[in-house]
Amino acid sequence: MPKHSRTFLPKLSLVLDDGLEPCEGWTSIQALASEGQEYQIDMQRLSNEARKEDADRVALVMFTSGTSTGTPKGFPQRDCGLAQVCDIQQWGAHWGPSSRILCPPANFRIIAPTIAISAWKVGATLVMPSTVFDPERTLEAVEKHGITTMFFAPAQFHAVAAHPNFNASNIGSVSDILTGGDMITRDLLLKMSAVFPGATVMPAHGMTEGGGLFEWNFFKTSVSDLPYSGEISPLGMVAKGARVRIWNTDAGTVATRNEAGELHACNESITRHYLGNCHEDSFYEDAFGRWFKTGDLGLINQEGVIYILGRSKDVIKYVSLCAAEIATVVHTLTTASHRPIDEQVAVVAVASPIIGQGPFAVVADFNGKDDRQIRKCVLDLFGKDYHLAGVASLQQLGLDAFPLNTTGKVQKLEFQTFVDRYLTIRSGGIGRATY
Repeated sequence: MPKHSRTFLPKLSLVLDDGLEPCEGWTSIQALASEGQEYQIDMQRLSNEARKEDADRVALVMFTSGTSTGTPKGFPQRDCGLAQVCDIQQWGAHWGPSSRILCPPANFRIIAPTIAISAWKVGATLVMPSTVFDPERTLEAVEKHGITTMFFAPAQFHAVAAHPNFNASNIGSVSDILTGGDMITRDLLLKMSAVFPGATVMPAHGMTEGGGLFEWNFFKTSVSDLPYSGEISPLGMVAKGARVRIWNTDAGTVATRNEAGELHACNESITRHYLGNCHEDSFYEDAFGRWFKTGDLGLINQEGVIYILGRSKDVIKYVSLCAAEIATVVHTLTTASHRPIDEQVAVVAVASPIIGQGPFAVVADFNGKDDRQIRKCVLDLFGKDYHLAGVASLQQLGLDAFPLNTTGKVQKLEFQTFVDRYLTIRSGGIGRATY
């Protein structure tokens, strides 16, 4: 047995389906219940404990990925927060007792316990195929258990769709596809709809700090007809019981409709503090309640539809252009395959003595294009104020691939150091290069 298997094999596994052949190392829920009958239970004590209600009791502690800051932040999630998410969060058009949900690994990401508790609340079946994401095990579980509902981060979807074991004839049971954890674009939703033609496809927004903020109103709208903001998918409208505002940080006031700003949220599902009360400046209170500064760049249009355009820290500040918009254009121009954006293109801000900041694009491969063609394309689409400071390939940066975390997101702080070093060397200077 390999060394790592002794460390990571689960201590207990449960088979929840009736009639399945016993698997080595697994026990059925019926057998577990039968063993439990041998042990005496103090029913009075159990009943008394069940009657105690404490909505503020900490149910679990989760941690952010630390992608933007470099340090994961822990947050205590309360009972009332989990209860609200279970009541408000939408998990597809066909969610109910007959649903068979593939639980997305890894279990230390907030999506795993949230979707598990929501599934059990409605009496649905939850299937956990592996301890870490594995495209092959995922496809095996879909066919074996008749999975109806699946959640993918964009990078996970592309890995499943490109896997040699993928067979369209074995995914007929899938009726709902949800995606989140990164930027959701028109191109991604169209590809998901094409790969799973019998399924309803929708974005599912959620933060480690809390969820249940948005309500999807487009189940009867085809993916191609959704009200996109440029190439960015809508998230829906404000959910019942939630409050959101788009904040103009420079003006210190609520933004107007169709004006981008930082998304602030007020909801019982959101943590009140980070673990150890760190980053208290991420929270504030007013007459409406306690608000959380999400760090997301958001927008609400005239109809009340909400969009997340990227992370506020990723905005190129001179013209407030979202890096995701540039990345989408460069990805379309330079990518011959169907690989996800995060494996092909990244856009970061570089210092400029004239305009403060300018966007710099990095591509996995130029695929026959050159720096001049890419810069001209961005200039033609966005105008003279949005010109790229430059374009480089991963090879030029001394990388084989973009540094990604376990959910397929670029490790931005680590990646920025490679870009800065490349520009410094190219300019022949010492320290951070400027444009």
